[in-house]
Amino acid sequence: MIILVLGLAISSNDQEPIPSTAKYEITETDIFSLPAINAQEISVKGVILGDTYEQVIEKIGLPDKQFSPKENILNLEYGSRIRLFDVGLIIQLRDGEVRKMTFKEPMNALLIGKTKITHSKDEIYFIVGKPDETLFIPVTPTSTLVYRLLQYKDKGVEVIIRKNQQNGFTLTDVFDSN
Repeated sequence: MIILVLGLAISSNDQEPIPSTAKYEITETDIFSLPAINAQEISVKGVILGDTYEQVIEKIGLPDKQFSPKENILNLEYGSRIRLFDVGLIIQLRDGEVRKMTFKEPMNALLIGKTKITHSKDEIYFIVGKPDETLFIPVTPTSTLVYRLLQYKDKGVEVIIRKNQQNGFTLTDVFDSN
């Protein structure tokens, strides 16, 4: 009985994604080639902005790691649980709902086309356009090294740049200011 339950828990991340209401699935669509990007229309393995913790777990399974950096925030990190060599997807819940889905370089194994995390800052400007706002975020709280966060608020996208190279991107419906 214990082996059966353990087997079901392990295999839950291998199941086919549960269909979502999203117009586009990021692992099947080159979102940076779309004529108009709208984060509200994009899912990752069925997860969309606004989903609950239970819906995330039902759709893609338990994360490799989860932690709460603040009282109302929960970060779910996915790597090996979705067959990546390292953390490539971070889903952030605020007040119990998905508000940010961040994609890091290991996620390239599941992304296609221009959506892959391979671009220079200039290429991002060419592909996505001029950002609405640019923030400079310290790598660590006491660091003088910074990430450049390009915010495209009308699209629901943030692009993370370090040393003029794309480091990742986020689909979001909330924008933090520094």
